[in-house]
Amino acid sequence: DQLVNYLRSKTDVTVVDLRPVLLEEKQRHQVYFKYDSHWNHYGANSVQYEILKAVKTLFPSRINPAKLNEDQFEILEVDGGDLVGFVNLDGAREEKPVPVFKEDCEPQREVREGSSDTNFTMVCRANSLNAVVFRDSFFTSVEPYLSRSFHRSTYLWERMNFDTLK
Repeated sequence: DQLVNYLRSKTDVTVVDLRPVLLEEKQRHQVYFKYDSHWNHYGANSVQYEILKAVKTLFPSRINPAKLNEDQFEILEVDGGDLVGFVNLDGAREEKPVPVFKEDCEPQREVREGSSDTNFTMVCRANSLNAVVFRDSFFTSVEPYLSRSFHRSTYLWERMNFDTLK
C-alpha cells in the first residue's frame, strides 16, 4: 500500500495495482491454483486485462484490451504444482483452466541464440506495438494473453545488466 500510494502521489509512473482485480475475480473463480502458489488462467485473464487497459491509456488507438469469457476456457485435470513439492504430497491433482483463443494470431516463439530458455520473444505479426516484460514465474500464465496483443513481446527473467538489454 505504501509503495503504490507513494508512486501514485510522488511520480508519474503508471502503477497497475492488481490486487483489487484479483479480489474481484475471486468472487467468481479461484484465481490461484489449489496446489500451487501462482495465478491460474482465471487470475491471469483478469491481470492481463488490467495491464492492457493501462497500456491503452499510453497508446489509445493501437491496442484493444480484451478479457476472455468463461466459455473460452477448457478445464483440464493436472498434477499439483509447487506447493505439492514443498510438502511432499504425491498424487495431488487439481483443475486447471486453460484459455481457448479464437483469434487469428498464434504467436510464434523466438529464442535468441545464446540466451536462456527463460528469455524469449513471442511474435504476433498482426499487431504493431512491441513490449519488453521483466518477469518472474507469476507472469508465465499471463504470457499467452499479452503475446497476442503485441507484435513482439520479449520476456526477460534474469538479473538486469547491459548485456541483457542489448
